Amino acid sequence: MLEDVVLECIRDAYTHQLAKATAQVVLTEDKWSTVYNNLHTSIPSTIAGNTESIFTGDILEDDDTFGKFTQPDLLLVTNGTLPVEDFPTTSRAKPRPLHMNSLANRDRQFQAFITHCAANGLKYEFFDVHFSHKDESSLESNERVKRNGYQKAFWDFAEKSQDPTHRYYHTLQLMKRLNHTSGGEPKVTPFGVNIFGVLSKDCQTIRNPISRNPPLPKLPQCSTTMDRLVDQNNTKNRQ
Repeated sequence: MLEDVVLECIRDAYTHQLAKATAQVVLTEDKWSTVYNNLHTSIPSTIAGNTESIFTGDILEDDDTFGKFTQPDLLLVTNGTLPVEDFPTTSRAKPRPLHMNSLANRDRQFQAFITHCAANGLKYEFFDVHFSHKDESSLESNERVKRNGYQKAFWDFAEKSQDPTHRYYHTLQLMKRLNHTSGGEPKVTPFGVNIFGVLSKDCQTIRNPISRNPPLPKLPQCSTTMDRLVDQNNTKNRQ
């Protein structure tokens, strides 16, 4: 999985913080139940769909409940870590139980995650990893759709949750505290690679949140797969 490669690259960049338990990166993949380092209960970036269907049982698709562009692939937490008893991850010894990633559990975990971050001064951001079999223009087009989609999903959520009687009103207020420079909108960075090894433009912004660490192409222990992709991308840019 490309998501595993990106996860290891971010881990390499945060080696010192991870050792001091001041950072954590995990998969928050909702569809892959057998991968490791994946949260037992995926955490959405926001919830913009018809969540009332969770309680009525009239659920057809995840997108109907949470809305599209609400479930990125990776979660990076800084200024601390998540308690393993409340946010367990998969391993060979502890695969994801079938019931753990239900829509109702993901709804509760979303609110619990925001509450925990706010109470403990944690920072967080997401990454959406995607792969394209087409050329660079298609890669950038896909990324633009994702970027706009995540943005719209949050503002749809925010509009609905402004009402003090709404079930997500308190969560929205906490998100505004946590992400105060963006009106509460969480940062979601699309990370795109195409079949030719070209990295998307937004993918390069992964260097910004880790700017105090070695740049991505220089990570000494980064996966050879990502090294090859970055080398190909750098070569193309020099041509």
